[in-house]
Amino acid sequence: MPKTIAFLFSGRIESPTNLALLAGMDALDKSEYRPIALVEDMNGDFAKRLQKQKLTIVPFQLKCPVDPTASRLKGAWQTFRNSIMVLMLVKQFQIDCVVSAEMGLTLAFSPGVYAARKKIIWMQESLWEDYPIAELWSGYMGGLFVSSEKVLKSIPYSLQYHAKVLEPPPFEQALKNKKIAKNYMEALFKDCN
Repeated sequence: MPKTIAFLFSGRIESPTNLALLAGMDALDKSEYRPIALVEDMNGDFAKRLQKQKLTIVPFQLKCPVDPTASRLKGAWQTFRNSIMVLMLVKQFQIDCVVSAEMGLTLAFSPGVYAARKKIIWMQESLWEDYPIAELWSGYMGGLFVSSEKVLKSIPYSLQYHAKVLEPPPFEQALKNKKIAKNYMEALFKDCN
């Protein structure tokens, strides 16, 4: 039975990593993986791009947005308010692994995915700032990928030891060459067993 990989998107952010994920979703071996897109804002520009693809798209609404710069206490409260909804999504769609390049969504989903005994792959493409709640929830991650050595050096030392550098391929190149997109995707969740 194929593993269900859920890709989290706000629907508003068209980043290099989100574009690489979009190209990669189509390139996956469907006998091994069943990709679905979990999308928060179906009216966003990136959501419209997703809707043009032949993908399973599941809209969702966070109970409480998570501010990565919030204190640990406030961030924990924001995150846990979403946990029941996340657990329900994981169960309903039989999700095996979650992949996200948007920190607010990654943080909102992490404890719920962890409680469901599934893995969440966190992709960091921007330089790290003061994110107390992100450092706290990093223990729930099944994998942490950064887009460059520069980003790797910006994250807290406590996270660097298990982070891997994986630069997203250019979108147009990944669309034209399915092997590039497929290799990128397989590098992300080969540990989602």
